[in-house]
Amino acid sequence: MPLEEVLTALGGAARIYRITPVNTDTDIDDFMWENYEYLFNLFHYLLQLYRVRARIVLRMEFVNSTDSGPDRYETFYFPSLPADFVEHFDSWHERHLLALNTNFSRFNERSSNWKFHRIIDGELVIATLE
Repeated sequence: MPLEEVLTALGGAARIYRITPVNTDTDIDDFMWENYEYLFNLFHYLLQLYRVRARIVLRMEFVNSTDSGPDRYETFYFPSLPADFVEHFDSWHERHLLALNTNFSRFNERSSNWKFHRIIDGELVIATLE
């Protein structure tokens, strides 16, 4: 299963889930949509019991290729937005997908030597409130 709970704290009020890509050569849009059903089902369950705040952070690998030496691989973290309340999953999903793509584009504008290689995984950070 691509969605695995890796941390529960504060009596279950804070949770972190690791999201593993189905395909290793996926981009942000594909990653978010291929995990849509898992995320939707998780939020559907949680929203029946709690008020929920959530955010996503993607761990992505980039490569810096130079003519003078070996390729250098580096991991960068891309947050979506600060954790916000999830009232309707689809609108939350759309906001955070847009933010991830915006952060990715800004990184590419600033760091032209780094080329996207793959999404390693993602973390879904959830806080539940009664």
